Amino acid sequence: MKRTVCILLLLPILLLTACKSEPPALSETFRLNFTVSQGDVDYEGIVDRSDDTLTVAMTSPYTVEDTVFRYDDDGLSVCYGTHSAKANCDYLPYKSIPTVLYNASVYLSQASFVEKIDGEDHYTLPTPYGDAKLTASGGIPAQLYDPYSGLMFRFEIPT
Repeated sequence: MKRTVCILLLLPILLLTACKSEPPALSETFRLNFTVSQGDVDYEGIVDRSDDTLTVAMTSPYTVEDTVFRYDDDGLSVCYGTHSAKANCDYLPYKSIPTVLYNASVYLSQASFVEKIDGEDHYTLPTPYGDAKLTASGGIPAQLYDPYSGLMFRFEIPT
């Protein structure tokens, strides 16, 4: 009798814990279009993350169009057209678009799942300047908010 009561009490608990599913792992390689506003200016670009490289290519507005920031094992390269120059990462302001994306990218593997809302997974993402908020869908970043810089990135898979 005691066994039956214990089983009946434990069965709902086991069923409830079995229903909780973990979110898909965050992809650490992706190519996404992004939009972000800084001050009164709207920016667009492409962020491309591979195993050992992060590339931020600015596509709009015309003042930054075709400027590419490439982070790899050798450091940072800033490219415009056929010109390229190595730069110290510290030369870019900590609130600049490439720096915020780079800092988020470096700590992507340390993101902590918070909750699932309306089919999207919400994470806390550590950065050198505090925790950022990351929203993902199917393991692909959809939105990034960095409270230190005040930047809100929206990501889309290129068509």
